[in-house]
Amino acid sequence: VHIIMVSLMFTLPPDIASDVVKRIGLPVITIYPIATILIGKIISDNLEKYEFIIRIKKNENFLSEIIEHSGSLVFVKNKEGRYMLINGKWEEATGLKRENVLGKTDSEIFPENYADQFRSNDLKVINENRTIEIEETLADEKEVKSFISVKFPVYEENGELSGICGMTTEITKLKIIENEFRESEKKFRSLYDNAPLPYQSLDQND
Repeated sequence: VHIIMVSLMFTLPPDIASDVVKRIGLPVITIYPIATILIGKIISDNLEKYEFIIRIKKNENFLSEIIEHSGSLVFVKNKEGRYMLINGKWEEATGLKRENVLGKTDSEIFPENYADQFRSNDLKVINENRTIEIEETLADEKEVKSFISVKFPVYEENGELSGICGMTTEITKLKIIENEFRESEKKFRSLYDNAPLPYQSLDQND
């Protein structure tokens, strides 16, 4: 464009062309190209930033989908114990909807004994600033459910601890099987101890 403008200057009558070159030649030859380069750089930088934001947004959406559809109960609480995030599995296991949970503490939504259990474990993470793995329980109308919870601290961008995140797996069925096995073991031991005839193990190591 600048070359065309300069070329057009010299198609004017000599006296007019000379005056035009004096008046606008310098801007056309030097300032305009530099300005064009700078504007192009600004546009290019903004496009890169926009594309970066789009990529981040896609990653955030992808991460949100993973959390929402995880097979584990996932939750985030602030330092005061208020729920900031829960996923679908958490809703399914507790029977509570997020609109009735977010912004509330355990003591506002669970019976006292269970709420105290959760808060005590959360405070251990916060006060000791470390990850813990612990068994927790929660009762519904049908049964007492058992869970293995991994809880760890989360931080602000400045490094300040802001709360905790938990990833919890229900182990109720496993606990039932474990208890049934223990009961069977007790019955077998009782039969063995009270057997009227001597018992010899078939295991040669005994």
